[in-house]
Amino acid sequence: MTVTTALMMTVTFTMAFMMLPKIYWTWIKSEELFLEGELWRLRLLQAEENGWVRRHLGYGALLLLLAWLSKHGSVEVSQETTAVLGLYSGISLAYAVAESLLARRIEVLSRMIPFPAKVGEEG
Repeated sequence: MTVTTALMMTVTFTMAFMMLPKIYWTWIKSEELFLEGELWRLRLLQAEENGWVRRHLGYGALLLLLAWLSKHGSVEVSQETTAVLGLYSGISLAYAVAESLLARRIEVLSRMIPFPAKVGEEG
């Protein structure tokens, strides 16, 4: 195992284990904001989640492309490094799916918050 492969594996597993508490915290925060009726803050949380989805999708696609290029390109890259690139890409794409499901849940929660309706002068 080369130093580059070891560093990439460290980054991959660090990212994987750091995102789990973040997703759980966002889940808890969305429940709390829904119960408090904070529509504006819930929409901001949803926008933040959509940013995370785009980030994970972008990194996953880029790393998948790099893994493919390292496998089929003219540059010599070890199979271990290619495997780590593929692993990181898979984890990133899985987190993109998880974050998009969470963003969808936040959207559904924001639609369920009741808001006062405007009543005319006669009613």
